[in-house]
Amino acid sequence: MNETDEYALRHLPAHLSDADLTSRLYELARHEGFPRKQSAAFPDEPRIALSAPRSALTAAVANGDALAVAEFAIRHVVRTVDLASESPVTAARAGSLERAWQLAERPHRDDRSLWYLLLAWDLRARGHHAESDRTLDRLLRGKPSEIPTGEWMDEQNWRNTAAITILGMLAEQPSPLVSRAAEALLRKFHQDKALASERPTYIPDRNQKLVDDSIECAVTGDIAGARHSLNQIQLDGHGYRIDAYRCAVHEVRTRGHESEAVDLVAEMLRPVDDAEELVLHRIRACAELSALLDKRTALDLLAELTSTAAAVEDPQHRFRACRAIALATFAVTGTHDIPTLVTTVMGGPHKGAETTIASALCPELAAAGQVPAALDLIAKMPNELFWEHFANDAYAAMARSLASRGDLDGAQELTERIHIPGYERTVEGEAIQARADAFAGLVVGAVKAGETERAHAAYHEIYRYGSGMEGDLDRWHAAAQEALHALVPHDLMRGISGRLSWHHGILSADAINGLDAASDAVAAGDFSDAVDALMRVEAPAWRAVGLSHLATRYAPRQCVELAFESAASESWWPLRLHAYGEVAKAAKVLQNNEVTDRLMTAIDRISVDLATGESGHLLRVLDSALGIGDLKRLPRLVAAAADQPESACGLCVLLVEHRRLSAEKILPMIWRQA
Repeated sequence: MNETDEYALRHLPAHLSDADLTSRLYELARHEGFPRKQSAAFPDEPRIALSAPRSALTAAVANGDALAVAEFAIRHVVRTVDLASESPVTAARAGSLERAWQLAERPHRDDRSLWYLLLAWDLRARGHHAESDRTLDRLLRGKPSEIPTGEWMDEQNWRNTAAITILGMLAEQPSPLVSRAAEALLRKFHQDKALASERPTYIPDRNQKLVDDSIECAVTGDIAGARHSLNQIQLDGHGYRIDAYRCAVHEVRTRGHESEAVDLVAEMLRPVDDAEELVLHRIRACAELSALLDKRTALDLLAELTSTAAAVEDPQHRFRACRAIALATFAVTGTHDIPTLVTTVMGGPHKGAETTIASALCPELAAAGQVPAALDLIAKMPNELFWEHFANDAYAAMARSLASRGDLDGAQELTERIHIPGYERTVEGEAIQARADAFAGLVVGAVKAGETERAHAAYHEIYRYGSGMEGDLDRWHAAAQEALHALVPHDLMRGISGRLSWHHGILSADAINGLDAASDAVAAGDFSDAVDALMRVEAPAWRAVGLSHLATRYAPRQCVELAFESAASESWWPLRLHAYGEVAKAAKVLQNNEVTDRLMTAIDRISVDLATGESGHLLRVLDSALGIGDLKRLPRLVAAAADQPESACGLCVLLVEHRRLSAEKILPMIWRQA
C-alpha cells in the first residue's frame, strides 16, 4: 500500500466532511469494506474504523437530519461493539500493546480503568514488568476518577468490586504505581481490602454449583463454558454474580492457572459492551415503538422480538427483554399472558421474571382503568419478605399513574396500601422508597389540580417515614426533590410561605428563608423585592427555578437571564438540568430565543460533565434538550450517545417521541440494519 492510499484511508472521512460533501460521506460510512481496509492498514489503531460513521453522524447533526442521525448512531454503535468483541488482553498477548491500549479506551471511564488494570495484571503475570508499569502509568496520566461503591447496605457497584479484585492481584507484587492506582480508584477502606487480596467468603448455596462448574471449565481452558455457568447467576442488588466471578478467579489462580484467571476477569468485564447488550437494547427500543405501528405489523414485530430474546444467552438480558415485550404487548393489544411469555423467553417458569413483569404491568392496567385487574395481579405475587417490595412498587407506580390523570383519591388509597415493616422505620429500605415515590406523584398531581393543602400534606408524608440520612437514599432523595420541584414554584407564585421543611442535602434552611421571603413579597405585590430575595438564596438551582417563574410576571428579560446564570452555576448536573428546564419554559413563553440558544449550548456541554457517561444519564439530558430546542445544537450529546448500545437505541426512541421521525422510518434503522 502506498502513502496516498494510507492518507486516504486515514483522512478521507474528515476531508469529505470539511468539503460539505455530505452524500458522499454518508455513502462512505455505509461502505462495509472501508473500515476493513482501515483496520488492515493501521493494525495498532483499531478505533480508526469508527472515523467514517462518526464523521457522518456529526454531519447529520449539523444538518438537523434526524433520519441520518438515527442511522449513523446505530452504525457507529454496531462498529463499537464489533471492536469490543476483541479483548485488549488478547491483543497484548499477540504482541501489540499499542492496539491493546486503544481497545481499552472505552466510553465509560471506569471501564477504561478496569481494562488498563487487567492489562497490567496480565503483563505482570507473564513477566513483562516494564510494559505493565507503562500501562499503569498511562492509566494514571489519564487522571482516572474514583470508582464508587454500592449505594446502600449490601448493594454493590460491580465495577468497584472488579477494581478491588484486579488490584488485589497486582498488589501481590507491590509497586508505587499499584499503590497510586489504588489511591486514585478506591476509597481508603477498599484500598486496604484490595491490597490484602481478600477472597469472597459468601456464596449462596444455590449458586455454589455454578461457581464450581465454572472453575472446572476455566482450569481446562474452557472460558466460554465458565462464562456460561457464571452468567446463569442472576444480577441483583446483592452482587452475587460478581462475587461468584471473584470466587472463581481466586480459585482458578490458586490452582496455578493465572492466565485463565485473567481471562475470567475479562469475561466479568464483557457485559459492558457485549454484542448481547446491543441485542437487548434493540429489542427494548423496538418494543417501545411497536405501539405506534398498525396492530398487525406490531404483533409480527413482537413475535420476532420474542424469538430473538429467547435465543439470548444471558438470563438477565432475556429477562429485561421479556419485560419490555410484555409491556409492549399490553400497549398493542390491551391484554397480557405473563406465564406464557416468560416460559417462551426464559425457557420455563421463572418466579422472579413473572413477579417483576406483573409489578411493571400494574400501572399500565391502572392507566387503562383496570385497577381491579392490577390488584388481582398483586394478590397473586409471592408474599414472603424478599418479595414484598414488588407489591409495594406496584402500588406506588399505580398511585403515580392515577395521580397524573387527576384521580387523587384513588392515588391516595393505593399509597396507603404500601406496607412498611417495623425494621424499615429506622433504616430506610425498599418500602419507604416506594412510599416516598408514591407521595411525590401525589404532590405533583395535587399541584396540577390546584389542591394546595393536599399537596403539602403529601409532601410532609414523604418526611414522616424517611430521613434521607441512612438506608436507601437515592430514590427517597429523588422523591423529595420531585415534590419540591412542584411545590416551590406553586407556593412562590401564590405567595404561600412557611410551609416547606429544610432538609440536609435537599433544601437548606437558608434556601427556605429566601424562598419564603420571596413568597411574602409576591403576596404583597412587590415583585422587585421578590427578585432581591431570590438573589440572596445560596442554592443556585432553586434560585433559578424561582426567577424563571417570576420572569413571566415581572421584568421578564432581567429575570430569565438571571435565572439562566443561576442555573448554569449549579454544580450538581441533575439539579442544573431541572433548572435549565424551568428556564426554558420561561424563555419559550417570553419568546426569548437568545436564552434558548444559550440553554442548548449549555445542555450539550452536560455530556462532558457527566461523571461516568452512564447511558441513562445521557438519555435523560437528551430528552430534556430535544424538548427545548434544535437537534443541530447537540453535537456532543449525540456523539456520546452513539458510543453505547443503550443510549444509541434510546436516542432513536427519543427522536420519535419528540416528533423528529416516525416509528415506521426509524424501526428499520434499529432492527434490520444492526
